[in-house]
Parts: sequence; structure tokens; C-alpha cells
Amino acid sequence: MRMKMAVNAMGQRFAMHGSGAIDGTSAAMTLKLGSLVGTVASQLDHATIKERVLEQDGDYAIYMQAPALSSELPGGKAWLKLDLSKLGKSAGIDMSQALSGSQFQPTDMLSMLEAEGAQVQKVGPATIDGVSTTRYRVKIDLAKALQSKGLSSPMFKDIASKMKTASANVWIDKDGLVRRIQVSYGLPQAGVHMAMKMDLSDYGAHVTIAAPPSSQVFDMTQLAQQGLGSTN
Repeated sequence: MRMKMAVNAMGQRFAMHGSGAIDGTSAAMTLKLGSLVGTVASQLDHATIKERVLEQDGDYAIYMQAPALSSELPGGKAWLKLDLSKLGKSAGIDMSQALSGSQFQPTDMLSMLEAEGAQVQKVGPATIDGVSTTRYRVKIDLAKALQSKGLSSPMFKDIASKMKTASANVWIDKDGLVRRIQVSYGLPQAGVHMAMKMDLSDYGAHVTIAAPPSSQVFDMTQLAQQGLGSTN
């Protein structure tokens, strides 16, 4: 995966690349950050971050490890945890609904081709990592797509009002497997632009993704909730 993001109004930009594994509702990634130009997180310049996302008893949690930040964690902890479901509740978002189904499954990316209001154009054949594929260009009406998933929180409505559409390219092989996805979007009013490309391979490989030992984890969820103006 490779991603670039720029916030032109603030003179900020960063890039990162990485690789990992996806297994159902779980994912594990190792990411390498580039230079974080104009950001306050200068200590993370060119840092390596390990990330795990898991569904645990119906809740979604993300674990992150960054050696550059280890000295900031209490008790010699190595991993940082955020409970996405609790944070979503604080922001008025039902994460179980937002992440319903197998959002981390590559095959679920095909759902964008059938999203409400999506415009799909067949571009033609292309070879990805030696595999023959067909490329499709997709333009997504965000308001319709969010509405079809029942995501009607003020935050999502605000995003849809500012970013009317998002564009994507998807490369699919003869077996219906996604081999590459390329997404870009922008918020012109805020001068924000993001682009991401992800290549997928080794379908069917056995992977094991588990949470780090609890003794190595600092749960930052409550502090993050306070930052959102809630202590629930």
C-alpha cells in the first residue's frame, strides 16, 4: 500500500507505504512513514509503525506500535490501543454499522461497484503483478452511498456535503478477485487531497492476526474520548 495526503491550506503533507495481511475483519500492517512536512509529529518522521485492527466481541479496536513514541507510554508499554467502537459512539457513529460485514476483506471492495449512485466505466485489460485483470473506473456519490448504509450522523453528512464524490479504479482478475485498488478524493474548501494505491496478492494464504499481550498495551481510548468532548 502507498498513500499520500496534503493539507495545502496548512502547508502539511505526508506519505507512507507498507505491507501486511487481511483476514476477515482483522488486518495487520507494517507502515513506513515519509517526511511529515509541516506537521506537529516531527518525531515520527520516517518512523516505522506496526498496526493491528481486530473485531473483539462485536467491537472494533486498533493497536499501534511506534518505537519513536514508546518513551511517551506509561509503564514501559509498547502498544497503544484505541477502541474504535467507543470512540465512534462518542462521535455519534455506530461503528458496527459503519464497518458491517467484512470491510477488511478485499472482495468487499467490489461493493463500491454496486454502491448506490455509483457510476462504473470499464476501462479495459491490464496486467498486475503478472496477472491478467480488467480495470474499472468508479465515481461514487458519497451522500447516496452513506445513506444506503444507514450512516446519517452529522459528521458523515458534513463530509458528504463538502466532498460530493470520490473516485476509484479497481483491477479485477478472471476469478473475480481484486488485484489493485486506487482511490483519490479531495476537500477543495479545506485544500485537502488524498491518494492511495493497494495491491493484493497471495489469496488463500494462512495468516494469524491477534491482539498484543495486554501487559504490553496502554489503552488510550478514554483520553481520546475526552479529546472528543466525551468521557462516556
